[in-house]
Amino acid sequence: MITEAAQVQRTEDWYEARMGKFTCSEVHNLMTDPRSKADKKAGKLSKSAQSYIYKKVAETLTGKKREFTSRETEWGEEYEPYARTMYEQVFDEVTEAGFIYDGKLGGSPDGLVGEKGGIEIKCPYTYEGHVENLLLTPETFKEAHKEYYWQMQGLMKVTAREWWDFVSFHPDFPEEYCLQVIRIIRNEDDIKLMNGKVEKACLMRDEILKKL
Repeated sequence: MITEAAQVQRTEDWYEARMGKFTCSEVHNLMTDPRSKADKKAGKLSKSAQSYIYKKVAETLTGKKREFTSRETEWGEEYEPYARTMYEQVFDEVTEAGFIYDGKLGGSPDGLVGEKGGIEIKCPYTYEGHVENLLLTPETFKEAHKEYYWQMQGLMKVTAREWWDFVSFHPDFPEEYCLQVIRIIRNEDDIKLMNGKVEKACLMRDEILKKL
């Protein structure tokens, strides 16, 4: 069952809604393979996946989530509205959304577009970061930005949408270069793979909580 809460992101209710739950922005941690071929063949989770699960266990036990801020994250939050506005001018109207949870995985879209799409906005702090994004294509995106790729596939999963636009914005670039949009199409095979990882993570989290 899909539920939506905390329409305003980064509010107290929004943080509470996400507490202890696996989220699209961090689901890439579950998608890494274990180093051992035997562990991979056995379908075991990687060390980074286990660490992420422990983090969710800790959130459930403490009711607290440690958020780290930096000049890069502050920059991104400052310019995200500008990127959204420019996207709307070029493409289509964007509807903001809160935390959407399907019972196992949740996500907070930067925006929903029409009935079939959504957007994920990134505002690189460095010039070179935006130039790298300008060179991206839908074919090279997954290899270049695995974490964002899995984030968007996760968002398509929880919102039942068909495509997601990756939006890179930098205000210092000339108008023709300040916005880059890469459309990523829903990949059912990857979503099936992700579902399996998320289900294992949920089971492990719940088993740990029962033992404690």
